[in-house]
Amino acid sequence: MMRISSVTMFEQSSASINRQQTDFLEVSQQIASGRRVVNPFDDPQAASRAVRVDQSKAVAEQYAEGVSACVTRFPRPRASSIASVMR
Repeated sequence: MMRISSVTMFEQSSASINRQQTDFLEVSQQIASGRRVVNPFDDPQAASRAVRVDQSKAVAEQYAEGVSACVTRFPRPRASSIASVMR
């Protein structure tokens, strides 16, 4: 039969409390931020997807700004002016 010393029992209990407290703090951060992934190391795949989504959104916004600038700078010609040029 193996005896467990009170020091060993205390250390194991302390380590367990620390792990549970760390888990609680992580869940609290997720709840407070409203996000499942607070830090990239929480879920590396989800963090990678979030970065790709942000990049795609930035590209789409840049494209929309370019289209808007072109429409403003080069308005569509009226049909009557095109017809007069064609004659």
